[in-house]
Amino acid sequence: MSSRRVVLALLCMTPLVGSPALAQRQRAPKIGVLWHAATPQDEAIYAEPLRKGFQDLGYVENRDYNLIETYAAEKPTQRRSMRTSLPMLIS
Repeated sequence: MSSRRVVLALLCMTPLVGSPALAQRQRAPKIGVLWHAATPQDEAIYAEPLRKGFQDLGYVENRDYNLIETYAAEKPTQRRSMRTSLPMLIS
């Protein structure tokens, strides 16, 4: 096969395979988490296993998913307010 045919064949296959430079990247899904404590440090005992679980399943944060974390600071009224606003944050 001549080099011209090889180049032509590769050019014809490019749209079928897709080019990473031309492919439109899908947005990573957002996962909303409403923590009961006030700071990420207070919730680290729970947040780290959550992230590790996703990582063990092969997911990479900020590539395959985005965590949207909110903190209610142990206040029931704030928790109720955040519970209603969290769906708007992840949409």
